[in-house]
Parts: sequence; C-alpha cells; structure tokens
Amino acid sequence: MGCILGMPKIQSQGIPKSLNVRLTYMVTWNKRITIARTAANLSKTELAKLVGVSNPTVSDWESGDIKKLEAENLLKLCEVLHVSPRWLQFGEGDMTTGNYDKKIQTVLRAMENMPEYKKDMLVQASTSLTEQPEPKHNGTQ
Repeated sequence: MGCILGMPKIQSQGIPKSLNVRLTYMVTWNKRITIARTAANLSKTELAKLVGVSNPTVSDWESGDIKKLEAENLLKLCEVLHVSPRWLQFGEGDMTTGNYDKKIQTVLRAMENMPEYKKDMLVQASTSLTEQPEPKHNGTQ
C-alpha cells in the first residue's frame, strides 16, 4: 500500500474501521483538540461521552500520549467539535465547518496563538460572563 503525505492510500472498497490516521504534526494536533473542546465549552468527560471513548483517552489525546488517532474517532471528534478534519490533523484551512458565527471564529483563531495562561484567562472570562444574569432592559430585551 502506497502513502500520501505519510498516510496510507485508501483502497476503493472503503476505509477499514481499524485504520489509524497518523497525525503528522504531533506537537500541535493535541493542542488543536484542546482549543476546539474549550471553544465548544465541553469538559473532557463530556467530549469522551459524545465521541464514545473513555475519559483517559481524551486526556491522552490532549497531552500527546496517544500518537495516532483512529479514523473513526477523528471523524467523530470533528463532528462533535464542529471542526474540519484537515484543520485538526494538519492545522491547515479553516478551523470550523461553518457551524460557528464569525465572532466565534475570530476568537478561536486568536486563541491558537495565545500562551496557555491567556487561553485560561479567556476561558475563565467567558465562563464568568455566561454565568452572569442578563441585564434587564426597560420594555425590551
């Protein structure tokens, strides 16, 4: 079986369920999962349940302890997190699959280049804002 960009060519009969997709940028794909999970406002436990894997698996993906991601899990992650497979694997193209509005996409792009402490500050501020009650307006909302 030949390879394209380090990934096995797929035969015409379809993708085998056990096919592992090698993520070429091991340093960053785990960070992209963390960014997308945080943007989706999901905990690791919630993501694990939605994808159908264990909590430690999600932790291992994000820490980089798992070096390969099964094709089925890659596709489920992308569906749940509303990100493109190309972005998740290679960091190329648009992050989102179009299910987020432009303001959210702008924040997500900015987060990609932030140091971890700034990402944490942004997540904390976002969480705090969502927990505050909406201000009451006279007559209209």
